[in-house]
Amino acid sequence: MTQTHWKKLHNPDYLGAYSLADNSGKYTEQVVTVSKVEMKRVKGLNNKEEDCITCWFVQHPKPMILNATNCKQLVKLSGSEFVENWTGVSVTLYVSKVKAFGDVVDALRIKAAKTPSKEELNPTHQKWDGALAAIKSGATTIEAIESKYKLTEENKKLLI
Repeated sequence: MTQTHWKKLHNPDYLGAYSLADNSGKYTEQVVTVSKVEMKRVKGLNNKEEDCITCWFVQHPKPMILNATNCKQLVKLSGSEFVENWTGVSVTLYVSKVKAFGDVVDALRIKAAKTPSKEELNPTHQKWDGALAAIKSGATTIEAIESKYKLTEENKKLLI
């Protein structure tokens, strides 16, 4: 049975820590890519409106409201203080316990994206023959293949 975290009902228009909870309530990390950052008028739980920085991700239909902590992380990870330069940056969303509002709460945070490890390309790999043909025809280079796959020195020699 699918269960609904109660906070999803309070502010369903924005991502929060609850967005990373699975059906057992355990939080997972998620790698996402920034698609845009903009100011948006946001209505809070008390119906009070305020302007907030919102960050949209390619992988989500809802934005995240960015606080100063998460903005500073995006500056660090993008290398730019300009929000226009944050587009295309991949980050990991995770949940951290923080002191806020006189309590300890779960907060949605941003950190560097974990880079997935590359698959090794070798003669038994299903893409080997295609890579070999592309190298021989000049359609690709060893460098281009290495940007997507791990290659041992021995396998590089086999491709050349």
